[in-house]
Amino acid sequence: MPEPNEQPQPPQAPQDAAPAPARKKAARKKGATKKVEAKAEAPAAEKPKGRQWGKRRQVKEYIPEKTPSARGKNLVIVESPAKAKTINRYLGPAYVVKASIGHVRDLPRSKLGIDVDKDFAPQYMTIRGKKAVIDDLKKASSVAKKVYLAPDPDREGEAIAWHLKEALALDSVKAKRVTFNEITKDAIKRAFEKPRDIEQNLVNAQQARRVLDRLVGYKISPLLWKKVFRGLSAGRVQSVAVRLICEREREIAAFKPDEYWSLTAYLGKAQLSEDQRAALHQFIKQNHGKKRAESVDNIDNPDELEDEGGEQAQAALPEGVFAADLKKWKGEEPKLGNKAEVDAIM
Repeated sequence: MPEPNEQPQPPQAPQDAAPAPARKKAARKKGATKKVEAKAEAPAAEKPKGRQWGKRRQVKEYIPEKTPSARGKNLVIVESPAKAKTINRYLGPAYVVKASIGHVRDLPRSKLGIDVDKDFAPQYMTIRGKKAVIDDLKKASSVAKKVYLAPDPDREGEAIAWHLKEALALDSVKAKRVTFNEITKDAIKRAFEKPRDIEQNLVNAQQARRVLDRLVGYKISPLLWKKVFRGLSAGRVQSVAVRLICEREREIAAFKPDEYWSLTAYLGKAQLSEDQRAALHQFIKQNHGKKRAESVDNIDNPDELEDEGGEQAQAALPEGVFAADLKKWKGEEPKLGNKAEVDAIM
């Protein structure tokens, strides 16, 4: 078996073998109509089992696009290169628009990156592949008059603007935040007429979400790999859902059923005939133990309730008879826990 880093060599043809064109020509001379020659295949390298921890993941290096110099101009930083070109046309030659291509800093992938002993302080580092982008933005921002941070107008965009300000070492006087909900000439001009400072509450909200994702993912996921199945991941949403399910299951397991009784009187103005009395007994038999809402006397047309055989599925109360449940006894709601308490009231 070859080593994982080695590439197996294909087998070589014998030295005395005739070249391929000559063999084909000889076959045609013998009158062969079709001749399929078996081709020797190179033995495929056996794939090593498991994850290759020794190999470093390939990371694409982001190369910033060439733009005019920002010396003496206003620098605008957005997320998307395509968006940068459009905005540059609207703002004119007094502005230079560059793209950060999303986030430039994040928590490290190889460790937790959160100091739980110091108020859960995140430890940010430059994202692999973004060094050239940051260097280009630093160079442009150092010679620009003003720097406008214009990522998307949401919590994530606010955090990107804050990370850019920190990574480029910009002060609040030179760096301002602008937001717009549509990429039109009027909307962009209105946004640049009213620049503002970075909204730190939105930044903190994004950081809290990111820290919570990291704490839950890096602490609980390994437990799932050990106890359930390797490759599963845990997050702030799944973990809360599992917690709710577990709490509900514990409540169900700890439930202790209590015995309770009810007292119902069937009343009417006239004396019942034998057939009506039999119907009443049949109704009581079928509805014994059921709540009043489940009984047939609360259904408009009980006679229409039939089973698959066409026979009446539920007996109906005789005409002129109604049910009365005991709701209060001596001014209080009775709690009938056993037959003795019911017999005492009866």
